[in-house]
Amino acid sequence: MKNRLWLAGLVVALALIPGAASAADLNVVKSIDVAGQGAEAKVTLSGSKVPVFTVFKLSEPSRVVVDVSGADVSAVRGPRDGVGPIAGVTVSQFSDERATVGRLV
Repeated sequence: MKNRLWLAGLVVALALIPGAASAADLNVVKSIDVAGQGAEAKVTLSGSKVPVFTVFKLSEPSRVVVDVSGADVSAVRGPRDGVGPIAGVTVSQFSDERATVGRLV
């Protein structure tokens, strides 16, 4: 009986390890900077890892969306004022059991 309880405890502990590892593997985004002059502008994000991202455009209103895979952007607060052709930058966090995505619009 003790062996079964020990084995059950080991199975539960091993099942929890992947969840803990995936949380530790997130790219923690600490800041976003919008800079530029005139018709040129640049958005820079500072995180704990090199980002893996997807970019696409939406219209009405015209905007660019950047989805950063495996990113935690919860430390970035509030919208950022724009510069030049960038009206502003907002940040959103999306997470479920399959993926964590940080979004910049």
